[in-house]
Amino acid sequence: MRHFWSGKQLQNRAGNLTVSLVLLALSAWLGWRLLDGTLSYYLHPRFNLLIALTGITLAFLGGWILQKQLLPGQPSGQVVNLKMLLPVCLIALAGLLVMPRPLSNVAGTAQEGTSGSNINRALTEAVQKQTWEDPATLETAKWNLLDWSAALNNAQRAEKLVGSPVDVTGFVILPANTTQRYFFLARYVVVCCTADSTTLRLPVVASKNIELEADQWVRVRGSVGRNSTGGIVFNATDLEITPPPAQPYIYP
Repeated sequence: MRHFWSGKQLQNRAGNLTVSLVLLALSAWLGWRLLDGTLSYYLHPRFNLLIALTGITLAFLGGWILQKQLLPGQPSGQVVNLKMLLPVCLIALAGLLVMPRPLSNVAGTAQEGTSGSNINRALTEAVQKQTWEDPATLETAKWNLLDWSAALNNAQRAEKLVGSPVDVTGFVILPANTTQRYFFLARYVVVCCTADSTTLRLPVVASKNIELEADQWVRVRGSVGRNSTGGIVFNATDLEITPPPAQPYIYP
């Protein structure tokens, strides 16, 4: 026997089908971003398992609603008002069409953060990972900017580190009215998500004038030293321009 749906039933089924497709699209987007690694442009990788479970749940709900609407004789009650669904559809469409990008390095010129509970906790943990009884045993050539920022945040530790080897990568911030030998090396630190990101930056003095552009990624090799005013700097004996890393953030 053929089953005829009323106009109201057809409208409800169309709405429910739209809901299911949106849920499936969101699930696909989450899975896609997990696989290509770009989800970490927004969230700390520690949330990957939770995001994967969310994607699976969305796929299950979307598939369940879809099969309920495609099988004849199934109830066609409306799941959600289509007007309420429109913002969710736009978000899903934007997520599928707009390629994810990491934070712009230009934002780093406007902030120099070492305050806030999240970043302070990250700095403390970075210090606690090291054994400070004998600074000579510290493998400083393996440190990133978070490790250095944590270590140099204390005057006594900083003094002990003068002369220690440096091999660190970051993007360039060019201060106004300075020589071509002086710049800041910076990285974003993300403790939870990009909303709590902090720019860590440390001063670098090159051994000779070098043409650098703001936001360029460089690898700095040299040692810890002091500038003319006694401040701690990285004395760079070698500067290498590098492509941006696949993961531009530092995750504690």
